[in-house]
Amino acid sequence: MDGSDQLSAMVDSGIRRWSFTRDYEVGDGPWPTDDEATVEYDDEAAAVTVSGVFFDGDSGHEACARRVSYAPNERRLAVDVGSVRTGEEFVMDLIQRVHYEVNVVFAGELPAVTEIRHVPDLGNEQFATTVERSDA
Repeated sequence: MDGSDQLSAMVDSGIRRWSFTRDYEVGDGPWPTDDEATVEYDDEAAAVTVSGVFFDGDSGHEACARRVSYAPNERRLAVDVGSVRTGEEFVMDLIQRVHYEVNVVFAGELPAVTEIRHVPDLGNEQFATTVERSDA
């Protein structure tokens, strides 16, 4: 599948585009020890914003969006945030607190349910929550 086919398939699934941004906090803290996530639905912009914080490993990891998918028949958005190894040979042994935002713009109606998971390593779910839209 080339790039235009992938874009067409994504729009057909209901997602027009999505983006992921992150900011790292490193050091001694003290920080809250729980992961967190919130969801904001914006009807005017036809967008959903997922914001959160998760804890990650040493500086040899980089935060990423592992999955952003939408099931239009179920009106269910799934967002997995985690990290991948950077391949750097020399890393600092510390805990990173990652603040992130995933913004998803839809081609049609917004989801009724948003599932968020923090998956730092494949197969290792650190946090999960489901947010149901109150006016859906």
